[in-house]
Amino acid sequence: MVSRVELPLVGPTVERLTLRGLRRRGVAELARAIDPALDDAALDVLTSRTEGNPLFVEQLVRGPRDEGEVPATIEAALQARLDALPASDREALAVASVFEDLFDAEELAELGVPAAADALRALRARELVAREAVGTRHRIASSLVASTAYRALPDERRRALHAGVAASRIGRGASPAEIAHHLDCADDPEAAAWHSRAAREAATRGDGAAVIAHGERALAWGRHDVALVLAEAYELAGRLDDEARVLDLAPPSAERASRRGVQALRRGRPVEALARFAEAEAASHDADARTRASVAGRHAIAALYAGDLDDARRRLDAAERLVWVQAPELRAEAAIWRAQVAAATGDLGARRNAYWAAVELYGERGDVRRRAQASVNLADVDNRLGLYDDAVRALRAALEDCAALGLRHAAGYAHANLAYAALHLGRLDDAFASLEAAAAIAESVGDRRLADVVELYTLRAKAARGVDVAENAAALAERLAGPSPPLAALAFALASNTTTDAEVALARAERAVAILGELGTLEEDEAEVSIAHAEALEALGRSEEAREVRTLARAGLVAAARRIADPSWRERWLRDVPAHRALMEGA
Repeated sequence: MVSRVELPLVGPTVERLTLRGLRRRGVAELARAIDPALDDAALDVLTSRTEGNPLFVEQLVRGPRDEGEVPATIEAALQARLDALPASDREALAVASVFEDLFDAEELAELGVPAAADALRALRARELVAREAVGTRHRIASSLVASTAYRALPDERRRALHAGVAASRIGRGASPAEIAHHLDCADDPEAAAWHSRAAREAATRGDGAAVIAHGERALAWGRHDVALVLAEAYELAGRLDDEARVLDLAPPSAERASRRGVQALRRGRPVEALARFAEAEAASHDADARTRASVAGRHAIAALYAGDLDDARRRLDAAERLVWVQAPELRAEAAIWRAQVAAATGDLGARRNAYWAAVELYGERGDVRRRAQASVNLADVDNRLGLYDDAVRALRAALEDCAALGLRHAAGYAHANLAYAALHLGRLDDAFASLEAAAAIAESVGDRRLADVVELYTLRAKAARGVDVAENAAALAERLAGPSPPLAALAFALASNTTTDAEVALARAERAVAILGELGTLEEDEAEVSIAHAEALEALGRSEEAREVRTLARAGLVAAARRIADPSWRERWLRDVPAHRALMEGA
């Protein structure tokens, strides 16, 4: 910056050059000349921390990269600059460094800084602090200056200042997260209560990372009443081992037993899940309506996966009555339960409507994490309707949201659904890539059901490439017959379709038909079972029986189609799903 000013004792006219820091583009050019591998995120941090000072940029790139470390050359230069300040200004800067955000002269004065307003003016003149464009709030000019001033404080003084900031911010209505941080730095046990409050507040806005950070700090202080909130955040993040660890610390309750039941379901242990839900139900008799509704809704899903559809419906009806009358805050969750039961009953229209409602309700609630999960499920329904291209677009968008929000578990199911769509579109390379990603997530989070789905879809993809998967499919079907009957039926159908032994094919198809008869319906691809049965009969020359199977399957398909309210969706479901088209064209 160049300006022309009159300085009487120096000459009639001088030019004063005031050097400013590099802009981000200049920081990028300098930094990448030293390390071309630096990404945009690293450059953003460099620009922020150094305020564009070329010396600082160079030293940070060449030195330690950890956010808490400062190369000795920079620290020495900064410390020398701060040591040269008048004592009052140096004191004001040291106190300001404790805030870690915006502050004003009044707050500095409350912490014992004399003539705080004068000190701020002096620090502004030296460009060590900067004033916000609007108001009287200030910030330290760079994080490097702040960290150097902060480290110069003795530990005891630092703790006392943090305690003072916490007291000041409590009086000013600051966020629980900010207050918790300062009390933590002050080694004050009151930090536990504030971390607990911060975790609960973060849960209401769907900020899982903040729930985990504050929840773990609360636990570290011995505050276990936050364990259930923390467990839910770990569930959403797909960190099932952490969820189990935290649940063990929670006080016994219906909610804890219920969450343990959900965990057992995800680990492929439906018998254990039912036992946990029975425990939860017994403990919930005297609980509030929200807890009773939540237990009943989750118990319904456990009954569903155990193959007892009537019990699932009964429990869901009870849960929904509680939600609509006494616990309306659970309307989104109730929509998810309804969608899951609708999936098992084959009511595809109700399933899509329920997931759509959940997406809208979570959006109204501001819970972006659960909204993203519900969006993945909604895209899955598009797959069932034969809207494969629509599903691919929606799932790719959902995967971006999952990545941004850290929803690794939901991303696993999104990849599995993406593979399903790719299979039906004939994009086998895409299908295998998605399945590989889903398998990695299933293993990392310990979700047995997701792993089973991925294994089934992988066998389908291999069969589409001409690989002999008959025996592997049969082994999978036998293993899933107990823990996951719907998937077992589909695996038996695949094992029937891919064997060359006609008698074996019929036996496997009949196993699939028997499971379908017990369940009443499957979650997906029910027509595949009927086709496998008919083809096995035809291979043995039992054409009349095969025709009867196809006739009954078509009747069931038409009946199911009537439950799809939108005529265009109904038509596409019958026309665009390959198995449905094969049945209808054979009429």
